[in-house]
Amino acid sequence: MKNIIRILNIQTRSERDFSDITSKVKEEVSKSGVKDGIVLVRSMHTTAAVTINENVHESVPKDLLESLEKISPTQSNYRHNTYVRFCGGVGSDTGAAHVHASLIGSDILLPLEKGEIKLGTLEGIFFLDFSGPRERKVLLQIFGE
Repeated sequence: MKNIIRILNIQTRSERDFSDITSKVKEEVSKSGVKDGIVLVRSMHTTAAVTINENVHESVPKDLLESLEKISPTQSNYRHNTYVRFCGGVGSDTGAAHVHASLIGSDILLPLEKGEIKLGTLEGIFFLDFSGPRERKVLLQIFGE
């Protein structure tokens, strides 16, 4: 059994960013040599998330981000915004970013078969940053034979 840990560095481009990381994850799986097993993809930040979604239609990221904004508006009076500023946190108001990241989730687990990630035809792996732009880290744990 192999158990391989890799870190992907993701440079986000805007405050609320939606990055397709499918090819980076596939490349690391290929390099690992693991043929059958699982890969864990995990955001290492409380204001960022990972998800699987459609990777064909360009409006999917916009629709998802707009829906999250309706659920938990960025410009709102979150109680812990003051705490984040007091502790020297990056950005001024990350309350909504924490809520958005929690709603999407910090990790996904994917099956590997014959060296390939088992994704649906239109599926991709995405990293969402809710308080960028900056460099972010995604942990990959590739486990199997």
